[in-house]
Amino acid sequence: MCGSLIKCDKLMIDKNIDHLSWNYRKQGIGLVGALFLMGLLLINLLHLENILTAFITSTVYGLIIEFADGLVWGKVARKAADNLTNFFMGVSIVRILSALLMILIYYMIAGRAAMFNFLVVFACFYLAIILHHTLFFRKHADVGSVN
Repeated sequence: MCGSLIKCDKLMIDKNIDHLSWNYRKQGIGLVGALFLMGLLLINLLHLENILTAFITSTVYGLIIEFADGLVWGKVARKAADNLTNFFMGVSIVRILSALLMILIYYMIAGRAAMFNFLVVFACFYLAIILHHTLFFRKHADVGSVN
């Protein structure tokens, strides 16, 4: 079948990593989608049309970050599982720098008046993304290591 026990073990780990990477992306997309739908419901019920752009922007940011995080984690876990601690540090840095860049770009486009609403909406998405990342990878911390 596999040829050797080590090759079979590596194949099983790769399949497990692929499955977990897919689950992470699927959960992330579901989380961001649920936040977006709840936001749309609030906008509709409370007539808060002025924050619709903030919701769309935050949703796009959340989808990009969650999808990229899942893909990159899968590649790092498969190729160099010893470097996963570096990956977690790196993804945190990329996430916060990209969030600061997003806030700066939104400020330059929308102006000072729209920033409070954007920051409140963006913070909800950002915290949800961090919480998802933390809970998921805490549960699956041993994936990629060979016993």
